[in-house]
Amino acid sequence: MPVTPAILHSDPLYVKVYSLLRDWIIEGRFHPGERMKETALAAELGVSRTPVRDALRRLEKDHLIVSVPGPAYEVYSPTEQDLADLFGARAVLEGGAAHAAAERHSGAAIHDMAIVLEQMREAYPRRRIKLLLELDTRFHDLMVAASGNTVLVELHNHLSTRLRHIRSLGGDIIERQVQVLEQHTAIIEALRSGSGIAAEEAVRVHIFSVYRASREAFLERSGPRLQGDKA
Repeated sequence: MPVTPAILHSDPLYVKVYSLLRDWIIEGRFHPGERMKETALAAELGVSRTPVRDALRRLEKDHLIVSVPGPAYEVYSPTEQDLADLFGARAVLEGGAAHAAAERHSGAAIHDMAIVLEQMREAYPRRRIKLLLELDTRFHDLMVAASGNTVLVELHNHLSTRLRHIRSLGGDIIERQVQVLEQHTAIIEALRSGSGIAAEEAVRVHIFSVYRASREAFLERSGPRLQGDKA
C-alpha cells in the first residue's frame, strides 16, 4: 500500500502519522504481535523519527500497541478477557447514554440515526464492509452524543478505538446484517418512545449480541493464544 508523503505534511505532523498508523492497525495491515519499529516506519512514511515516536506513544496509550525490548513496539494481542471487559464496559456506557438520550427526546439526533440506518440498508447488498463499519460507528456515536453528556462522549471515543481493533479481528458484519438492522431499528424505536429503560435495554441486547458473535469468531480465528496472559 503506497504512502503519499503529501498527506502527512501538515501540522502537527505526529497527529497525521498517528491517525495513519492507527487505521493500519485497525484495518489489519499490522497484525497482533507484529513488530512496529520507529526507524522502519519513519523510512516508510518519509518523515523523521520524532513524529513517529510521538505517534507510537499515543498508540500505546490507546492500548493498540505495547512496548517490547528492541527498543520497539508490537501490536497488542487481545485476550478473551479483554473482549469480555470491553464489551461489558460498552454495554454500561452506551446503555446509560441511550437512557439519557431517550429522556432528552432529541428528535434531531434520532432523525440522523435513522438516516444512517437507511445508508446501512443500502450498503449491505453491495457488501461494502468498510463503509458498513463506519456507518455502524457513526450510528452509535450519534446515540451517545444525544445523551448530552460530554464526559460520556469522551469516554466512548476512547473505548471505540479499542473496540474497533478487536472487532476487526473477528466477526462478519455481512453475515449478521438482518440482526444488526433489526436491532438498530429497535434502538431508534425505543429512543422515540421516550422510555429510558426501553432504550437502555435495546442497546444492551444489541451490544451483547455483537459480543457473542465477535467472541465466537475471535476465538475461532485466534485459537489457544487467547487463553494465555495479556501481552
